Amino acid sequence: IKQLSKSYIERVSEWVSNGGHLLVISDHTNLYNSTFYLNELLNRFGILISETAVFDKNGQPNRYTNSLTSFLFPSADSNIENMEWLTGSSLKTFPANFIPLGTYNLSYSEDGDYSNPNRFGKFQPQLSLPLINHISFGKTNYKKGKVYILLDSTPWSNFSLSKEMYKKYVSNILIICETNLYDFMHYLLIGMLIYLIFQLSFKSKENYSFSLFLLLT
Repeated sequence: IKQLSKSYIERVSEWVSNGGHLLVISDHTNLYNSTFYLNELLNRFGILISETAVFDKNGQPNRYTNSLTSFLFPSADSNIENMEWLTGSSLKTFPANFIPLGTYNLSYSEDGDYSNPNRFGKFQPQLSLPLINHISFGKTNYKKGKVYILLDSTPWSNFSLSKEMYKKYVSNILIICETNLYDFMHYLLIGMLIYLIFQLSFKSKENYSFSLFLLLT
C-alpha cells in the first residue's frame, strides 16, 4: 500500500467539497500502515481511525448489528442475520454531524501488536480496554459532499465475497451511499419547526385540527 500524495489528497478533498461522495474502507491494527495513510486524507473531514482491532466481549470476532440510530437512518445490516470474521478497527475522532449506520455490537477495542504479522493483539477482554458498541460504518456531510467510512475490509476480502451475507452487506452499503441522508441537525430543526407550529396553532382552537394534522404527517 502506497502513501497518498498531497496532491491526491487535495484533489479528493476538493471533489468532496463540490458534491462528491467518498467511500473509505479501512482495516484493523493499521495493517500495512493503511490507517496512517488513510488518516492523512480523513483528517480533512474531521475523522481519524484508531490503530486497533475490535472484538466481542468473549474475545471472539464481532457480529454486526443495527446502529442505535436505525430508527432514523437505514442500517447496512438490517436484512442480514449474522456475518463472520469481523475484526475491524474503531474510530478515534469523528465530527458532531457523524451518523452511525452500523455497529459491531458490544465490543472491546485493542491496540495492534506490531510484533505479529497481522498485528492482532491477544483478544483478551480486560477492564483497561474500552467496552462499548463501537461504530462499524457511518457517514458525515462535508460541505456539498458526503464521506462514508467502513471500518472493516472483510466484506471486500476474497474469502468473503462468495458468501451471500456479504453480498447483501456490500449491496446495502452501496444503496445507502446513493441515498440522500440528512444529518442530526436537519432532524433537530424539523422537530423544532413542528413543535413551534403546534404551539402557535394550539393557542387557537380553530387551528387545532390543522396542527394535529401536521404532527401526524
